[in-house]
Amino acid sequence: MADTMPDPWQVVYWRGVKVNRRTQAMIREAETRLGSTFTLYQGWNPGGVDASAGTHDGTGVIDAWAPGQDPHRQVRALRNVGFAAWHRHPPLFSVHVHAVAIGDRGLSSSAESQVVEYLNGGDGLIGATPDEFPYRPDPPTHPFNYRKWWTAHQLRGRLATLTERIADLRARRRRVRVRLENLS
Repeated sequence: MADTMPDPWQVVYWRGVKVNRRTQAMIREAETRLGSTFTLYQGWNPGGVDASAGTHDGTGVIDAWAPGQDPHRQVRALRNVGFAAWHRHPPLFSVHVHAVAIGDRGLSSSAESQVVEYLNGGDGLIGATPDEFPYRPDPPTHPFNYRKWWTAHQLRGRLATLTERIADLRARRRRVRVRLENLS
């Protein structure tokens, strides 16, 4: 376990897509709250997919899906950690959740416009259409605090290690008791 916090803006290849570490942390936190893992379809992908209208030209944007989970639960989990997120579906899109990390310093201008749409209750698409799922966290949970997440992540890791060590010591103590009982 590293003791030095990684650069939140460093781009990494993770689960088949490029994201920065801050976006990665936000996804992991949303998965913890959702209780499920997202499959990532697209991350930072400059000039990639025409249907994305340039939103993936910068960092902080993902297309994802958590199989078997209600789309609104997925959107809620992502919004609760600081994403502007929407459920995308036919006829315009294949089924996925599109999410923009609010406060990401590498957002494309299209993604920044989607954040404004989100904050104004819109669906993030051209035309200022109201969001079909109007839930917004109250109070707002953005921007995501990477340093706070990293500290909690480190503490959770240490706690898991201590918990395993305690379980090992208890098992060892039980084995010693059994041996002592067999000797008497």
